[in-house]
Amino acid sequence: MTLGIGRKQLIMLDGALLPSVLQNLPGGADKLSGFEQGFVDALLARMGMEARQDAQLKANQRRYLQEAAERALDK
Repeated sequence: MTLGIGRKQLIMLDGALLPSVLQNLPGGADKLSGFEQGFVDALLARMGMEARQDAQLKANQRRYLQEAAERALDK
């Protein structure tokens, strides 16, 4: 509950309106486009980060298995 309140206050301090406020304002469907674009940008960034981490973990595992096989052959 406290984190949600803090998040809303930070958003409003930045001058942005919350989606719940925007949906009640008169105007067209474009009034939420900035919020939607920010949300999409955040999701794309998150997906890119997860894909990069996945690739790094797979590369680390491949390297570990290769080194383990080489150590087994050295014995």
